[in-house]
Amino acid sequence: MASSKQTQQHADPSTVMEARYSLPYNWLHPRHARFWRGKFGLSRIVLNELGDISTKTVLDAGCGDGWYTDRIARTARKTIGLDFSERSIGFAKLIVPNADFIVGSITAIPLPDRSVDAITSIQVIEHLPPTEVASAVAEFARVLRDEGTLVISVPSRNRPMSPAHFQHFTEESLNDAVGTHFRIVRSLGQENRTIMLWILEKLSANRYWHLPRIGERLSKQWYPRYWNMTEPVKGQNLVIVCRKK
Repeated sequence: MASSKQTQQHADPSTVMEARYSLPYNWLHPRHARFWRGKFGLSRIVLNELGDISTKTVLDAGCGDGWYTDRIARTARKTIGLDFSERSIGFAKLIVPNADFIVGSITAIPLPDRSVDAITSIQVIEHLPPTEVASAVAEFARVLRDEGTLVISVPSRNRPMSPAHFQHFTEESLNDAVGTHFRIVRSLGQENRTIMLWILEKLSANRYWHLPRIGERLSKQWYPRYWNMTEPVKGQNLVIVCRKK
């Protein structure tokens, strides 16, 4: 059971995640599904916060099977995806040909000092034991150029814990995690789960009927406009934009 601080002890998360990568699961959800909707919304926020990356090298740290990496690579000059899972990197190489992928840990990134202009870490550090988060943040600071941008997203404590997660975050705990090396210049919440969003989701798909056209319209039009970006305290996820100290 998760504690009041929303941390938990369980099996090695790498084992949990590797089991999920029997298939490239991030790519298998249709656009009318809630899973795709949340990922699409989060990617819009991250890309907006990165700004113009057409001349930049971006590291997607903890890239998994490359779903977010693909969206970054569409506009970045060079995109590098990094993940510990050989299986997920294998899928990413097959699916995303316009990015470079390497197997490695975000606590020991196999790149030179100050070699990237921006780093994204999207729904990643919650999979690390709390004692390893500082090492990952230090590695982000090492490989990021001095004027570079770091964008991190994590589950907030508004969400129930997952078996693959060690902890969820508040603004304060996330600031504590990055504060030795970075200052936060912007904090956002992602996905405000209001009763109206719940109603529309149930109307588009439930045990009695399935209306994919309504679900896709919700995903691509209504959700981004009304529920994707919110205050940090209301979000299912937290997004922070950081600069090096």
